[in-house]
Amino acid sequence: MARWVEMPIFSPVYENVAETALRNGNARLENAFITEAKTHSRFPGLKTWLRMPSPGKVYLFDWRGDLIAVTSFGLVYRIGSDKTANNVTLTPVSGGRRVTAARTQDEILFAAGGPIVRLIGAKTELLSKDAPIATHVGYVDGYVLANEAGSGRFQYTDAGVYTSWDPLNVFTAESKDDPLTALVVTPFNETILAGPSSIEQWERNPDGTAPFFRRWTAGEGVYSPYTLAFAENALYGVTSLREFSRISGQLAQPVSTPMQNRLEKIDDWTEAFSLVANFRGNRFIILQIPHATTVYDTKGVTLLYDYRQQRWSSLFGWDEDRSQPGRWPGWSMASAWGRDYVGGDGVIYEVDDETYAQDGGITQMVGRTGHLDFKGHTRIDDMRIRIERGRAPDENTFLQLRINRDQRGFTSWLSRPLGISGDRVAYLHTGPLGMGRTFQVEYRVTQPMPIEITSMELLITGLGH
Repeated sequence: MARWVEMPIFSPVYENVAETALRNGNARLENAFITEAKTHSRFPGLKTWLRMPSPGKVYLFDWRGDLIAVTSFGLVYRIGSDKTANNVTLTPVSGGRRVTAARTQDEILFAAGGPIVRLIGAKTELLSKDAPIATHVGYVDGYVLANEAGSGRFQYTDAGVYTSWDPLNVFTAESKDDPLTALVVTPFNETILAGPSSIEQWERNPDGTAPFFRRWTAGEGVYSPYTLAFAENALYGVTSLREFSRISGQLAQPVSTPMQNRLEKIDDWTEAFSLVANFRGNRFIILQIPHATTVYDTKGVTLLYDYRQQRWSSLFGWDEDRSQPGRWPGWSMASAWGRDYVGGDGVIYEVDDETYAQDGGITQMVGRTGHLDFKGHTRIDDMRIRIERGRAPDENTFLQLRINRDQRGFTSWLSRPLGISGDRVAYLHTGPLGMGRTFQVEYRVTQPMPIEITSMELLITGLGH
């Protein structure tokens, strides 16, 4: 007798075992995430908001009602809501590393592996010839702090005088003998100092002669310093075991177990970074390893972590040369004027939750299940998919499906129309999908439009053992 069986699309994406051994989890989810209602929802796209006057990776910061864009060539632009980009560079931001920033009462400071630069008036200028060469800069309680690149020390200014760097104003992060590669000031004014073998928390000392003291040290270090990001009252980052961990107190608790196999197979960690992305009522951390090889043999692995639900998925852009999914094109993210913006290569994007286009190009929403096993020889008589319909741009918009029976490889794509505006039929049906003992289903949507998949069910008939 035929019966309907619900497919577990709400199960987490799990890449820590071989795909052929995966039964209950999802094998892949791209440019989408699992919502609190256990549906698959498309991740917003990116639309071009401003082409920059000069090339280079764009690092975005919000400051005093404007966007500040610093390019990888060291140029600094102040950008208004009217898209006017004023080049405010007198002293460029040098060093060749990812740009970090800190805001004081009157200025915004930048460090990228060279001298610290500030924007306080109309143009950028050197903060101080006495300031250290630094990759990271921070601000806490009237003090500016920066690491000494290549050493285990950090320096700090006199209180309220950010151009004064007394050579005696120095501490050593010395729980381990390693260089200080990251410095983060949290919203709670805690200063996190990290190296390849150590993580330390320092705090203000309001009563003593020394302005800072070390509160604790953790048992791990940071493998990739720019992956540190603060969210959910804790610090997240890739630790020395190449685990993406939640760092709170003295504990680094891995949250990357479902994706750990993917992380340990990363072939190039150069320029890896994390971004906090909070929009549409959801809370994400984007972890990108831009030079790592993807499952499509292109470059740019980008993982999406929903830290409230502890669920993982992947983000992709499009590699025009390879005609395959490639690197998600963001390098940074900032919010201004009630909107979210992403810095790309010579361009600033606006997060697009209306058309879901990727800069006018291709973006695929893809889901792939594990190998469903119904404990015997089984025939699939039909498949029905409950989906939010009636929002496609035209009648040529499809959801495509294919099936892998008994691990013999996927069939050709089967297309079903998504329905144009006004169409409110809730289900798509596929018809018969063949016989086998195990079944793996993959779907994709390539056209830019919002998609919400509520459920996927199979009508199966058991044929015996």
